[in-house]
Amino acid sequence: MRRIAHFTLPLLLLFFTGCADQATAPELDVTAPFAKNVKPPPDDPPPEDPVDPTILFSEYGGRKVGYVLSFMDTEGNREMALSGGEAIEGTEARWAPTGTQFVFTRGISIRKAPDEHHIMIGTLDDASGEWGVQRLMVSSPRAFYPDWSNQGWILFNVAGDIWTIRPDGSGEAQVTFDGDIADAARWSRDGTKVLAHVHDGSVWSLRLYYVNCGSEACVQTEAPTEMALADLGNGSAGDVAPGDWAHTKDEVLCALGLPTGWDLGVLDLSDPGNPVLTNLTNSPESGESQAAWSHDDTQIVHNRWTFDGAPAAVGIRDLGTESFTPLTDANLQFGIDWRPTPPGGG
Repeated sequence: MRRIAHFTLPLLLLFFTGCADQATAPELDVTAPFAKNVKPPPDDPPPEDPVDPTILFSEYGGRKVGYVLSFMDTEGNREMALSGGEAIEGTEARWAPTGTQFVFTRGISIRKAPDEHHIMIGTLDDASGEWGVQRLMVSSPRAFYPDWSNQGWILFNVAGDIWTIRPDGSGEAQVTFDGDIADAARWSRDGTKVLAHVHDGSVWSLRLYYVNCGSEACVQTEAPTEMALADLGNGSAGDVAPGDWAHTKDEVLCALGLPTGWDLGVLDLSDPGNPVLTNLTNSPESGESQAAWSHDDTQIVHNRWTFDGAPAAVGIRDLGTESFTPLTDANLQFGIDWRPTPPGGG
């Protein structure tokens, strides 16, 4: 499992060697392809009641399929995300603030079109309980790492720069122009800041961009705040990649690259000029790298693996008791997110 964890973060550079292609005005394509003929296995029948899609994640479905999206509730019941009765192929999924849509990356390279990665949107059909999926027509066929702000803007990465766009395909704009690789970017909950994992050609660091999204597009408003990894408090990490921004406070879950593997950390940005990084898990006997806050910030869902060959687990960590409850042995890859509204919420 150590090999999987190290592929998830340090080799992200491989994705950003291309440049954005020019295209006509953005529009939505409703003929997006899916993972054909991939359905839930017959020996794993669906539960009597539909799974509440609280937790959204990507898991490996095999060499011929690649990565598919799945849902799980807080009791560990899980099912594939389906569209037209077939699995939805994708990674890096993030909920919209309403909890009725999500955005994700679909990597076409695993089948017919090498090096293409598209931004996709899933929308819940209340009548069928399935998800309609559309491709968001951004200017490049190689777009990654989407995230959906509470204010209705989607950011994504093209050739190492951060771009933004509305879910209807309007307002597309390039936000960063600094020539560095800025990946795994995450919106603050108020939509005024973006935290990104940045490589300047020699070292990784974190960079906090300040953004204003007006009626037409999103633009930077001031110089970004640089955060050298060596100066980030007591995290003691060789690499730090942002994961999920808390709902009620200026804290960001991060994956900490350590000599022993990966831990989870919390980066406190209440004072951006003096960020403090705290190692949350401190577990040399296991590794964690994918995580998301619950809607009330009292729990965290994350992956966890050990180095003894045991199956990797996805579970919930209670921040009050510091306990971890494994829910499933899913082969989690490339992204996990907790629905931003509670069950039954709006």
